[in-house]
Amino acid sequence: MKEKENISPLFDISTKKGFEALYRTYFKKMHSIAHAKTNCSETAGSIVHEVFLKIWDRRDKLVFEEPAERYLMRALRTKIVDHFRASAVRKKHLEKERFFLSRSETNTEDTIGLNELQGRIFSLMDSLPEKSQKIYILSREKGLSIKQISESLSVPERTISRHLSKTLSFLENSLKKDYNIF
Repeated sequence: MKEKENISPLFDISTKKGFEALYRTYFKKMHSIAHAKTNCSETAGSIVHEVFLKIWDRRDKLVFEEPAERYLMRALRTKIVDHFRASAVRKKHLEKERFFLSRSETNTEDTIGLNELQGRIFSLMDSLPEKSQKIYILSREKGLSIKQISESLSVPERTISRHLSKTLSFLENSLKKDYNIF
Protein backbone atom coordinates (compact mmCIF):
# COMPACT_ATOMS: atom_id res chain seq x y z
CA MET A 1 0.00 0.00 0.00
CA LYS A 2 1.33 3.37 -0.99
CA GLU A 3 1.78 6.10 1.49
CA LYS A 4 -0.30 9.19 0.70
CA GLU A 5 1.61 11.81 -1.20
CA ASN A 6 0.55 15.32 -2.03
CA ILE A 7 0.33 16.55 -5.60
CA SER A 8 3.30 18.71 -4.87
CA PRO A 9 4.78 20.25 -1.78
CA LEU A 10 3.06 23.55 -2.67
CA PHE A 11 -0.43 22.01 -2.62
CA ASP A 12 -1.44 20.04 0.43
CA ILE A 13 -4.95 19.25 -0.82
CA SER A 14 -5.96 17.69 2.46
CA THR A 15 -6.17 21.23 3.83
CA LYS A 16 -8.56 23.89 2.67
CA LYS A 17 -5.72 26.38 2.07
CA GLY A 18 -3.74 23.93 -0.04
CA PHE A 19 -6.79 23.01 -2.09
CA GLU A 20 -7.66 26.68 -2.64
CA ALA A 21 -4.09 27.37 -3.78
CA LEU A 22 -4.34 24.52 -6.28
CA TYR A 23 -7.67 25.85 -7.50
CA ARG A 24 -6.45 29.45 -7.91
CA THR A 25 -3.29 28.32 -9.69
CA TYR A 26 -4.90 26.09 -12.32
CA PHE A 27 -8.54 27.15 -12.71
CA LYS A 28 -8.02 29.76 -15.47
CA LYS A 29 -5.77 27.54 -17.55
CA MET A 30 -8.14 24.58 -17.24
CA HIS A 31 -11.13 26.78 -18.03
CA SER A 32 -9.54 28.16 -21.19
CA ILE A 33 -8.67 24.64 -22.38
CA ALA A 34 -12.19 23.38 -21.67
CA HIS A 35 -13.69 26.46 -23.34
CA ALA A 36 -11.57 25.88 -26.44
CA LYS A 37 -12.88 22.30 -26.65
CA THR A 38 -16.55 22.96 -25.85
CA ASN A 39 -17.03 26.48 -27.26
CA CYS A 40 -19.14 27.32 -24.21
CA SER A 41 -17.89 29.21 -21.18
CA GLU A 42 -20.61 27.86 -18.87
CA THR A 43 -19.96 24.26 -19.90
CA ALA A 44 -16.22 24.78 -19.51
CA GLY A 45 -16.73 26.20 -16.02
CA SER A 46 -18.94 23.27 -15.04
CA ILE A 47 -16.41 20.75 -16.29
CA VAL A 48 -13.52 22.39 -14.41
CA HIS A 49 -15.61 22.63 -11.25
CA GLU A 50 -16.44 18.93 -11.55
CA VAL A 51 -12.74 18.10 -11.70
CA PHE A 52 -12.00 20.12 -8.58
CA LEU A 53 -15.07 18.85 -6.77
CA LYS A 54 -13.99 15.27 -7.41
CA ILE A 55 -10.51 16.05 -6.09
CA TRP A 56 -11.97 17.69 -2.98
CA ASP A 57 -14.32 14.76 -2.35
CA ARG A 58 -11.47 12.27 -2.66
CA ARG A 59 -8.75 14.39 -1.05
CA ASP A 60 -8.15 11.91 1.79
CA LYS A 61 -7.80 8.91 -0.54
CA LEU A 62 -5.91 10.36 -3.48
CA VAL A 63 -2.37 9.27 -4.08
CA PHE A 64 -0.53 11.36 -6.65
CA GLU A 65 2.55 10.05 -8.36
CA GLU A 66 2.94 12.95 -10.78
CA PRO A 67 3.00 16.74 -10.84
CA ALA A 68 -0.28 18.57 -10.13
CA GLU A 69 -0.64 20.03 -13.61
CA ARG A 70 -0.26 16.70 -15.38
CA TYR A 71 -2.85 15.08 -13.11
CA LEU A 72 -5.28 17.99 -13.54
CA MET A 73 -4.95 18.05 -17.33
CA ARG A 74 -5.62 14.32 -17.57
CA ALA A 75 -8.64 14.65 -15.27
CA LEU A 76 -9.85 17.61 -17.34
CA ARG A 77 -9.46 15.67 -20.60
CA THR A 78 -11.44 12.79 -19.12
CA LYS A 79 -14.26 15.11 -18.01
CA ILE A 80 -14.40 16.76 -21.44
CA VAL A 81 -14.66 13.36 -23.11
CA ASP A 82 -17.39 12.39 -20.60
CA HIS A 83 -19.23 15.61 -21.45
CA PHE A 84 -19.19 14.91 -25.20
CA ARG A 85 -20.14 11.28 -24.66
CA ALA A 86 -23.12 12.27 -22.50
CA SER A 87 -24.05 14.95 -25.01
CA ALA A 88 -24.01 12.40 -27.85
CA VAL A 89 -26.19 10.02 -25.83
CA ARG A 90 -28.67 12.82 -25.06
CA LYS A 91 -28.76 13.80 -28.73
CA LYS A 92 -29.36 10.20 -29.77
CA HIS A 93 -32.21 9.84 -27.27
CA LEU A 94 -33.77 13.12 -28.42
CA GLU A 95 -33.64 11.97 -32.04
CA LYS A 96 -35.28 8.67 -31.12
CA GLU A 97 -37.91 10.49 -29.08
CA ARG A 98 -38.67 12.86 -31.98
CA PHE A 99 -38.92 9.90 -34.36
CA PHE A 100 -41.29 7.97 -32.12
CA LEU A 101 -43.38 11.06 -31.41
CA SER A 102 -43.75 11.72 -35.13
CA ARG A 103 -44.58 8.05 -35.72
CA SER A 104 -47.04 8.18 -32.83
CA GLU A 105 -48.81 11.17 -34.40
CA THR A 106 -48.91 9.37 -37.75
CA ASN A 107 -50.16 6.21 -36.07
CA THR A 108 -52.87 8.20 -34.29
CA GLU A 109 -53.97 9.78 -37.57
CA ASP A 110 -53.87 6.40 -39.28
CA THR A 111 -55.91 4.85 -36.46
CA ILE A 112 -58.51 7.59 -36.67
CA GLY A 113 -58.71 7.21 -40.44
CA LEU A 114 -58.98 3.44 -40.14
CA ASN A 115 -61.73 3.74 -37.53
CA GLU A 116 -63.67 6.10 -39.82
CA LEU A 117 -63.23 3.71 -42.74
CA GLN A 118 -64.37 0.74 -40.67
CA GLY A 119 -67.38 2.71 -39.48
CA ARG A 120 -68.30 3.52 -43.09
CA ILE A 121 -67.88 -0.14 -44.11
CA PHE A 122 -70.19 -1.24 -41.27
CA SER A 123 -72.82 1.30 -42.30
CA LEU A 124 -72.58 0.14 -45.92
CA MET A 125 -72.87 -3.46 -44.75
CA ASP A 126 -76.26 -2.64 -43.21
CA SER A 127 -77.65 -2.01 -46.70
CA LEU A 128 -76.62 -5.50 -47.91
CA PRO A 129 -78.71 -8.66 -47.66
CA GLU A 130 -78.20 -10.64 -44.45
CA LYS A 131 -76.56 -13.59 -46.23
CA SER A 132 -73.99 -11.30 -47.93
CA GLN A 133 -73.24 -9.66 -44.59
CA LYS A 134 -72.67 -13.02 -42.94
CA ILE A 135 -70.38 -14.25 -45.75
CA TYR A 136 -68.35 -11.01 -45.64
CA ILE A 137 -67.92 -11.24 -41.86
CA LEU A 138 -66.86 -14.89 -42.02
CA SER A 139 -64.40 -14.14 -44.82
CA ARG A 140 -62.88 -10.82 -43.82
CA GLU A 141 -63.28 -10.63 -40.07
CA LYS A 142 -63.07 -14.30 -39.09
CA GLY A 143 -60.53 -15.13 -41.81
CA LEU A 144 -62.35 -18.23 -43.11
CA SER A 145 -61.71 -19.50 -46.63
CA ILE A 146 -64.50 -19.84 -49.20
CA LYS A 147 -64.44 -23.61 -48.67
CA GLN A 148 -64.80 -23.24 -44.88
CA ILE A 149 -67.66 -20.76 -45.28
CA SER A 150 -69.34 -23.10 -47.77
CA GLU A 151 -69.13 -25.98 -45.30
CA SER A 152 -70.33 -23.96 -42.30
CA LEU A 153 -73.35 -22.49 -44.15
CA SER A 154 -74.03 -25.58 -46.27
CA VAL A 155 -73.98 -23.45 -49.41
CA PRO A 156 -72.03 -24.23 -52.60
CA GLU A 157 -68.60 -22.59 -52.90
CA ARG A 158 -69.63 -20.89 -56.13
CA THR A 159 -72.52 -19.15 -54.33
CA ILE A 160 -70.18 -17.99 -51.56
CA SER A 161 -67.75 -16.71 -54.16
CA ARG A 162 -70.48 -14.79 -55.99
CA HIS A 163 -71.83 -13.19 -52.78
CA LEU A 164 -68.35 -12.20 -51.67
CA SER A 165 -67.47 -10.79 -55.08
CA LYS A 166 -70.65 -8.69 -55.24
CA THR A 167 -70.16 -7.45 -51.66
CA LEU A 168 -66.56 -6.44 -52.28
CA SER A 169 -67.48 -4.74 -55.54
CA PHE A 170 -70.29 -2.81 -53.82
CA LEU A 171 -67.98 -1.73 -50.97
CA GLU A 172 -65.21 -0.71 -53.38
CA ASN A 173 -67.54 1.41 -55.52
CA SER A 174 -69.14 3.05 -52.51
CA LEU A 175 -65.80 3.84 -50.87
CA LYS A 176 -64.44 5.23 -54.14
CA LYS A 177 -67.26 7.76 -54.12
CA ASP A 178 -66.92 8.56 -50.41
CA TYR A 179 -63.16 8.66 -49.98
CA ASN A 180 -61.82 8.94 -53.52
CA ILE A 181 -59.64 5.85 -52.94
CA PHE A 182 -58.64 2.79 -55.00
